[in-house]
Amino acid sequence: MQSLTLRTLLVVTLLVSLPRAAAAESPSEEDAGGLPRWLGVGLRAGYALPRGPTEGGPEAPYLFDLYSGLFALWLDVGYRFESDLEVALWGQLARAQIRGTCPDTEECTGSNLRLGVLGAYHFNARGTTDPWLGLGLGHERTRYRISETELTYAGPEVSLQGGFDKHLVSALWGGLFFSLSAGRYDSLDVRLGSGTGSESLRHRATHYWLTFGARLRLRDLPSR
Repeated sequence: MQSLTLRTLLVVTLLVSLPRAAAAESPSEEDAGGLPRWLGVGLRAGYALPRGPTEGGPEAPYLFDLYSGLFALWLDVGYRFESDLEVALWGQLARAQIRGTCPDTEECTGSNLRLGVLGAYHFNARGTTDPWLGLGLGHERTRYRISETELTYAGPEVSLQGGFDKHLVSALWGGLFFSLSAGRYDSLDVRLGSGTGSESLRHRATHYWLTFGARLRLRDLPSR
């Protein structure tokens, strides 16, 4: 009887300890890469080239007449589904490189702000190199200033974005990206000295931004 009781106790102890050992050996999704499997946070840096007019009409300035390009910083935060689809919120803040030489007596500056949402597909989300491609919808606001005159155009846009992420170490990934956006400005704000005014643009035209750059991202580890 004592031998049977001892044997039963050993079996019960083994059954209780097995789930705990398995849990200790297999890390949770949060522990695997320092982040939950569904979360991705990225920081991008790139350079954007402009094409197209600011508005319709023969006298409307072209973006390429105002800017040589944009030095842009992006931040994106995404939720990835198990189906390798990701939905992300993104924002870009850029400093404009003014075209031509600004007179010494004038102050010439420019900036560009873009906000939007992106739906992307990851072709190899569990691998060490993960190509991705997505479609974004957003809103753009670009500002151009020479001395006391400031023009601010704003309007909606659609963008095609893609690239790849490569696992570096722990939860850190790095890669390259591109973005091709097409938009139409539908409003114009003008400031001349102390006076200001705004209007809705009647004649709208399509303009483009082509951006290339690099991205660092925090997300889960690839599958082994």
